[in-house]
Amino acid sequence: MAETEFNPDEFLAGIRRRRTPVKIYTKPDLADEIAALEHELEALDVPDEAPMGGGPVRDLNDRIDALAQEFHDSAVTFWIQPLGPDEIEEISKRVRKEHREKADKIAKDAREEAKVSCKRQGITEQREVEKIVRDVASNASNTYLSFETSLHILAAAVVEPKLSPEHLRELNNKLGDGQVRKLNDAFRKVTQGSPEESVPKSSRRGTTAGETSL
Repeated sequence: MAETEFNPDEFLAGIRRRRTPVKIYTKPDLADEIAALEHELEALDVPDEAPMGGGPVRDLNDRIDALAQEFHDSAVTFWIQPLGPDEIEEISKRVRKEHREKADKIAKDAREEAKVSCKRQGITEQREVEKIVRDVASNASNTYLSFETSLHILAAAVVEPKLSPEHLRELNNKLGDGQVRKLNDAFRKVTQGSPEESVPKSSRRGTTAGETSL
């Protein structure tokens, strides 16, 4: 039987990108309420002989269960896919071009603040002041551009449901860096990892690779 000739175009056309799910909870404050109720439950002075299913114990457990359900129901699942080096480079160039004016303004403001800071600290040697001012301005500008770039790259990687960079910025402001970091961590993992790392060798318990279970 003749071997089928390898067609690289068909091979590349058939490739599908990986996707990984990430849950974002829109009511993270409920976790703090649950922790407070659990602390209250532990602090209850309940006699050993008292039935554990009634009174304040039951009330607290019921409230904890209800809040836990509400917390889990608030989850939204986002699907993240990897991006290629060329895609990331294109996004980075576009962001730096579009945000250059604001980055320059940030650098200018940082320079002025650095000059004031040097004067306040008694730093007067010209070359030292110039170096401090230059470094502070550069760091401020690069930090801003790096953050903007990461937002746009992540927005491109979130494929379902879609999020714009502005959506991610608002998400970061409302829910904090922790949950946005979950999206970033998932993006790095799906970009750098191999699919076989997450796929079991066998779907049958108690078997190993190459074995079958009858």
